[in-house]
Amino acid sequence: MGYVFSLVIGILLSFSSFHSDAFASDTINGENINLNDVGQVSLTNSGSLDAQQAFLHGLAQLHNFEYEFAAEDFIRAQRIDPTFALAYWGEAMTYNEPLWFN
Repeated sequence: MGYVFSLVIGILLSFSSFHSDAFASDTINGENINLNDVGQVSLTNSGSLDAQQAFLHGLAQLHNFEYEFAAEDFIRAQRIDPTFALAYWGEAMTYNEPLWFN
């Protein structure tokens, strides 16, 4: 159990060192999404530029263990770009809560 916890913390800390100023804030469908309120993350992917804000916000929420909010963001990214596979992956990850054995 200690090894798994250490691994999870290490992964989370490594993600916290990544950031993307290009996607720090933007407006999607009239809604302002500010990545600075949840932390900064980046992940190179093939999703559309329009879906990036929602996806990255969801990714940051996922790493903050805010599963419900992350799911909303990933679903928003799916609606913007229905072919964005990582948005579906992100939503699936919100249903897996290993630290709480859910």
